[in-house]
Amino acid sequence: EVTFNSTVTGAAASTGALTVTASGWTTFSNDVGGGATLNMLSVNGVTRLAGNQMLTGNGIDLGVLFIMNPSEAILIDAGVGAVVASDITTDFDGVNDLTLDGSSISVGNVGSDVNRFNDVNFLVATTLSGDVVADQDVAFNNALTLGAGDHAITGARVTFNGAVNAAAAADATTMRVNGVGAGLSGMVDFNAAIGGTAALDGLAVDAGAVAFTGTNKI
Repeated sequence: EVTFNSTVTGAAASTGALTVTASGWTTFSNDVGGGATLNMLSVNGVTRLAGNQMLTGNGIDLGVLFIMNPSEAILIDAGVGAVVASDITTDFDGVNDLTLDGSSISVGNVGSDVNRFNDVNFLVATTLSGDVVADQDVAFNNALTLGAGDHAITGARVTFNGAVNAAAAADATTMRVNGVGAGLSGMVDFNAAIGGTAALDGLAVDAGAVAFTGTNKI
C-alpha cells in the first residue's frame, strides 16, 4: 500500500510524471495537482482519493478510482491528455458531483446502484464500457461511444449533447436510459444523432419525458 498524506504537485505547472505501482491501495489523502499540476499520473490497481480534485496537464491513467471525500464537488481533469479508468466509484450515496475533463475520457462503470454519484458531467468525448448511475443529473456534453455489450445510464435527468454510437456497427451494443424522478426530473434529452456512424443494436428509454433532436439510427 502507498499513501500520500499531503497534496501532490509538480514543481511547476504540468511538470513531473508520477507512476505508482502498488500491490494494494494507493491513497491520496489530499488533492493531486492542487497548485501546480503534474504532467501525468499513472496508478495501477485501486486509487483512493480523499481530496476533491485530481489535475494533470497531459493525462491520467488509473485502474479503479474510489472517491473517499464527502465534499460535493469532485474534479478529475487530465488537461490536454486523456482520462482513463476501469471504474469510478464513491463511498457515499447521492453526495458527490463528479466532473470529468481532458482530451477524452475512457471509463467502465461510474457509480453503482448502492453508491450513486449525485451528478456526473462528462465534458469531452467519452468511451463507455460499463454503466453510469447518478441520483440526479447525468450529462454527456460531447460524443459518446459505447463498447460492445449492454449499458445502463441512470439519473433523474439524462442529457446527450453529442452523438451516440457503438464502437463498431458489428458490435452487439445496447443502451437502456433510466430517467427517474419527479417534476422536471425523469427526463431524457437526445440532442444529437443516435447511431449515425455505428448503429446500436437496441435502445430502451424509461422516463417521464423524452426529447429527440437529430437523425436517429438504431
